[in-house]
Amino acid sequence: MKQEILQKIEMTKESLKTTLDSFITDHLTSCFNEFFLHEYLLNHLTLQEHQKEKTNLVLVYLKIDNIIDINVKYSNTTGDETISNLAYIIKQAHSDNDLLFKLQGPNFILLLHDHKEGSLKEYASVIQNSVRKSEAFIEPITISAAVVTLDEISDVLPKEDRIKKLIAYGKQRINLSHELGNNAFIDQHTIIEKTVFGKILIVDSDPLTLSIMKTFYEKNHYQVQTAIDGLLALSILKTENFDAIIADRYTHKIDGFTLKDHLNDSTINMNTLYLLTVQNKDVDIVLKSNLVGVNYIFDKPIIFEEILGVIRREINRKECTKSWHTKQS
Repeated sequence: MKQEILQKIEMTKESLKTTLDSFITDHLTSCFNEFFLHEYLLNHLTLQEHQKEKTNLVLVYLKIDNIIDINVKYSNTTGDETISNLAYIIKQAHSDNDLLFKLQGPNFILLLHDHKEGSLKEYASVIQNSVRKSEAFIEPITISAAVVTLDEISDVLPKEDRIKKLIAYGKQRINLSHELGNNAFIDQHTIIEKTVFGKILIVDSDPLTLSIMKTFYEKNHYQVQTAIDGLLALSILKTENFDAIIADRYTHKIDGFTLKDHLNDSTINMNTLYLLTVQNKDVDIVLKSNLVGVNYIFDKPIIFEEILGVIRREINRKECTKSWHTKQS
């Protein structure tokens, strides 16, 4: 084979190695990513089977509590610097036998191979305190921690299923941190009592908008359903009662005005708080809204907190009115 061809083969091999490295490593922190974690856990369990040894793996999920505030107050670049600095601090704080992995967003996973000394809460607390006291950040940050152990997962399950459950449990727990406040710690014994303040239907033909709004209002203790078009929304609203409806003016199949007009026709949601989102509010939109009985109109991009405040006030007012009528009767 010609020397020139051999040279090209070697160049291609090196290129593929570089591509693989970028595929399994986070460019910002140089940590391995979740894909690599999955493969690592699979290999670990396979070796355990062959060696007939059992160690209790622990995943410690770590999340920056105030990364959104930093991004908004400064910039996304500053947010990236914060994440990068956090990776450095965690690497300094954890044991040499632990591995750090980077997830999407401001999230990390510490893999503990066989944790025995002290409680997991104490272990997480050491890292949390190191971060809280650090001067490496533009302003102080806190991190919440959630732990999940392999012992929680039945070893009867296939290896793939055990790994999927392990990772899923960890994600579920770290997502509960917003319920507990900053610097939270969550494990299998953590109990969070949720209070639901009301039920909301969101109607919008943009899946991303639906997802973001659903997440926001659920975090604020509202039960949320979504509809990708007005026809689906109307079907839902004929059988289920809601405290508030947030509908986009241009939602597909049935627009926001027409949907409200249909609801006025003696349905169970005819008096439900109706909030319309529009691109540019003008006199024509206001007149149409008045005609069909829209309660509030909000310009896009909407401020979620503004709508949340309106919903809270209207639900409270409704409850007070209901209570007053009950006392009178």
